[in-house]
Amino acid sequence: MKKYLPFLLAAMALISSCCKKESCLEVVGVPISFYGYRASEVDTIMITGYARGTGFAQVVREQQIDTVQASPDQDSVYVLKLKNSNAITVGALPGSGLTDAYDWQIYIPAVNQTIRISDYGYLTYRCGACGFDKGEDIHSLSTVNVNGASVKVDAVMIYK
Repeated sequence: MKKYLPFLLAAMALISSCCKKESCLEVVGVPISFYGYRASEVDTIMITGYARGTGFAQVVREQQIDTVQASPDQDSVYVLKLKNSNAITVGALPGSGLTDAYDWQIYIPAVNQTIRISDYGYLTYRCGACGFDKGEDIHSLSTVNVNGASVKVDAVMIYK
């Protein structure tokens, strides 16, 4: 038994060193950034939520946003920062972006620009598995369709 003890200890050390609980991040909001605009152009934005899958025909939510936050490290970049509004951020942290519960239309009156966001894509993966703990399945938002183009959720950039 003594001759197997070093191998047993080494195996236990190896298993325990590989077994580190990772934090599981589930993306729930669609962050929106505006590039190339002046502050006066994005000081008023109209946001309309539509029932998903209706082709932007059935309005569910409408809201005017009077606040965007300037990016501290880049000129002419503004981030849509939503107040704690259940109309917009259901299931998301306040300010984290638009919820995937609706298809969205963003209208910027100052430049007469309309952006449509729909067709959400998801990624499911197992997270937090460690030893005998099987972890949990995370169903995370990964892509959206912006004006006909599929983009990653962490990079929804609207250009003037």
